[in-house]
Amino acid sequence: MRDPAFIRDPYPLLARLRDDAPVFCDPRSNAVFVLRYDDITGVLRSRRFGRSILHVRTRDELGWPLPDARQAAFDRFDSNHLLSTEPPVHTRLRSLISRAFTLKRVEDLRGRIAAIVDTTLDELTGRTTFDVVSEFVEPLPVTVIAELLGVEPQFRPNLRPWSAAIVKLYEHEHNAQAQRAANDAVVAFDAFLRTLIAARRRDPQDDLISALAQVEEEGDRISEDELIGTCMLLLNAGHEATVNGLSAAVKTLLRRRDAWDELVDAARAPGPPAPLFATAVDELLRYDTPAPLFERWVLEYVQVGGFTLEPGSQVAL
Repeated sequence: MRDPAFIRDPYPLLARLRDDAPVFCDPRSNAVFVLRYDDITGVLRSRRFGRSILHVRTRDELGWPLPDARQAAFDRFDSNHLLSTEPPVHTRLRSLISRAFTLKRVEDLRGRIAAIVDTTLDELTGRTTFDVVSEFVEPLPVTVIAELLGVEPQFRPNLRPWSAAIVKLYEHEHNAQAQRAANDAVVAFDAFLRTLIAARRRDPQDDLISALAQVEEEGDRISEDELIGTCMLLLNAGHEATVNGLSAAVKTLLRRRDAWDELVDAARAPGPPAPLFATAVDELLRYDTPAPLFERWVLEYVQVGGFTLEPGSQVAL
């Protein structure tokens, strides 16, 4: 996985593996890798796999050591958001969040996102060159997510470094320095959010944090740790995926100028936006995905591709 050629273009090797070894065990990562669509779909739909495992097994039962105190803040965050929980916790949390994070709230952002894009591009007009990632792609989702949450402009420069540090701890190979940086980023982000949440409870605004702090369903409310985990998840998952997805899309279109020209012609045509754009977004995200690997815990003994997996092991999809 460290080979620069593989990182630059993993798809030829992945194609060969799908033909020759669609399910294989990698002893270095202690995981079984699953590469074919039908097999992956089967794992995702099976209740014998989960986003977490500690809701059905204890650390003692799994033979795991005690939690690493050096990443205590990170672990607290990571156990309090949607992507790491299973029913009934996941069901409850999703129901509460959906009452505040509505389709209308997202749709209302459309005009503001367009204005942010236009302003960013206006600042680049007249330049012969610019860095599409650092000067366009990275600032865009940070600004949008900050406005969605209600983070004021003077605090927004902290968001990108926090996100970049935190997500490094999800990588397969990380060192003590990355662990320390991720935990420190969570501590700083947590402290900032607690101050912001307290302010929004005193004086609610038209932002997602205010809405989440007030949402209630049958007497149940989101805890402060769950609210903080949700806000951090929105930044980390929303920002990283958008940066990588948009960057990969630009790279793909620069290599496929026929597709680039087709989109440019459609954009210049009079009238409402062409349906081609919705198709292009979906296809570009599929063609070179910003999220190429997800993992699931094995919750009970199960067979995958001829391998017998025991509880506590992982499958990499």
